[in-house]
Amino acid sequence: MGYAIKSACDLTLTNLANPEDTTTIDFLNSFNITTESENFEAYKRGDLCITIAGQRKGIK
Repeated sequence: MGYAIKSACDLTLTNLANPEDTTTIDFLNSFNITTESENFEAYKRGDLCITIAGQRKGIK
């Protein structure tokens, strides 16, 4: 019996304090990503003019 496993994703983790310090995981066969962000709304004279997506966080 033959079968094949395909990598679903290559993941690189980067240290925010030292961007040169990275860890690469290249054997993920399945993964889930969840992000959260708060939207900021800008109003002009009481009317909504623009919605800005805030910084994303909470990758799982």
